[in-house]
Amino acid sequence: MLKVGHYEPESDLTIMNLFYKYQGKDPSGKRTKDYATLIYKDNVTGRKYHQTFYEPRYTYYLAKPELQIEDYNMHFIEIEKTNPVTCKWNEIYKSIAEETGNLDLFKDNIKNGNYMANRLFLTHPRVFGADMPILNYMRSEFNSTYQNPVCPITIGFFDTEADGINADSDDLVIGRDPTIMISMFFTGTNTMYSFIRRDSNNPLIEELEIGLQNDFESYKKKFEDYIKFDLGSDEKIKKYGLSDINLSVGFFDTELDMIVSFFEHVKKLSPDFLLAWNMAYDMPQLIARLQANGVDPATVICDQDFENKFCNYFTDERNRNEPEERCDFADIASYTTYLDQMILYASRRKGQSAVSSFSLDNIGTIECGVQKLDYHDITTNIMKFPYLNFEKFWIYNLIDVIVQVCIEMQTGDLKYVFNNVIEMNTPYQKIFRQTVYLAAKGADFYKNHENVIMGENINKFGEKPTEKFGGAFVADPTKLSTRNKVKANGKYINKFNNGNDFDYKRLYPSLLQEFNMAPNTQVGKILIENSPYTDIPELKIDSGGSFIENLASYNFIEFCHRWLHMANIEQMLDDINEYTRNPNNQKRRVVYLKRKNNPIVFDQRPMPDWVKQEVDNHRRLVNF
Repeated sequence: MLKVGHYEPESDLTIMNLFYKYQGKDPSGKRTKDYATLIYKDNVTGRKYHQTFYEPRYTYYLAKPELQIEDYNMHFIEIEKTNPVTCKWNEIYKSIAEETGNLDLFKDNIKNGNYMANRLFLTHPRVFGADMPILNYMRSEFNSTYQNPVCPITIGFFDTEADGINADSDDLVIGRDPTIMISMFFTGTNTMYSFIRRDSNNPLIEELEIGLQNDFESYKKKFEDYIKFDLGSDEKIKKYGLSDINLSVGFFDTELDMIVSFFEHVKKLSPDFLLAWNMAYDMPQLIARLQANGVDPATVICDQDFENKFCNYFTDERNRNEPEERCDFADIASYTTYLDQMILYASRRKGQSAVSSFSLDNIGTIECGVQKLDYHDITTNIMKFPYLNFEKFWIYNLIDVIVQVCIEMQTGDLKYVFNNVIEMNTPYQKIFRQTVYLAAKGADFYKNHENVIMGENINKFGEKPTEKFGGAFVADPTKLSTRNKVKANGKYINKFNNGNDFDYKRLYPSLLQEFNMAPNTQVGKILIENSPYTDIPELKIDSGGSFIENLASYNFIEFCHRWLHMANIEQMLDDINEYTRNPNNQKRRVVYLKRKNNPIVFDQRPMPDWVKQEVDNHRRLVNF
């Protein structure tokens, strides 16, 4: 049970976000407590609150002492056969060591600096339900305490523009160029907010400001006309919720004032979610520009009533060029959850037909038939754009946000993600990781509905590859051979005979069922030190797994070649060729197994007719 505020169990609350912070040190060097910050919504009043849990507690389970446990890890155990143990989350290894009589080993590991070795206590056969990440665990506890429904949400969409006129390249470099404009659309008020920095070096900005002051409605009409032109019809405008948009524009003397005002609006409006397309640029850029202006970003971006303020954006650099694999997340003490809309879109469609680009323009075209504003009649260099036509540059920024709105209204990606985060007790950045959310959901289901506790995933404690394994190859269909193509009117077409359609998505679970593969059926792991693949370093192969896989294939010639250094097909053909060239080999001994339990014997056994025919054919070919 996880209680918040004054709310009793079964209250109509929904968890909106959850953060965990490890132990650290304060400015004096004193070690601080770890803590978790939970943001939740009262669905009756619509208000959001937060609560901080210092040194959060975690409950795992130990098999009862009198219970006979096998020396390998069980997949499940009935909850009545266990004793619950509650401890501080950051002391779980110590607690397990103490409960299993291994406290001295735990202390030795600490003394020797071998901290990671203590993780292996999770693999003790008597330990169950101890390996769930704290964020998943607390979500599960909240979910079992309160109603936690998927509630209605409000969304903000924003986009930033930087002034790169003095840059030596048109590449986006975080923090290098000052921010010149920010636009945000908020669904709660159906308003487009625009924040613009004044610049004495660009008189066109002042021209736009004067124009808006003198005839605001005509500029608003221009903006609406651009929307209608982009969407193409009033029906689509209505469909995407873009009718009767309010427009609010503010001008600021400094970059700092502009950024501060933007986040003040975010905190005042308090959207449940704030989305940017490729947020890995926008949020780090705003954070960096606040720092460049001598301001701590946390004091500007975080909601003021959070006692612990933290403001960071983590970019998954390993997968930077693969949006469908990225696990970026905004670590911000705020009632608003910041998410990358591009990652939501790409991750949800992982495994589907590839798109040429995840750019906003391309996805807007694919999903909604809407595009970014084309400025190439003015310039091909976007850095010069605001200095040539600032009014159109302003509209360009607004339309970028409009395209974002259309994509979400068309796809419902955010609502899909929010639903899954609630249902699967999983953080936003991990919701597309099947192994993560299924483990969290499985643990919750079995405990609360089947009264059993899941065992530990011992496989995650093995050595992990430092590099990714090679994936599948996707061929260009225009370059396929005509061998199996069908002819139509004398020309080959992309229709094939002898095609094969195989459900690879179902392959893995069916193999698990057929071969009874599960953690509780694993009795060991084959380790092969001198793998025959060592001469192919680019192949990252688990030798033990490959050994079993090759053996199970029943291709014994290839198996013996790979693992027992015996001849392969080509080598055996060479041997036969050499043998048949020798005139002395007129008679051949045939080796066979007379009975199963008898040793191998030799016999002058005549060849079957089909074998003799093949040999004779081979002899003729080699002129024997």
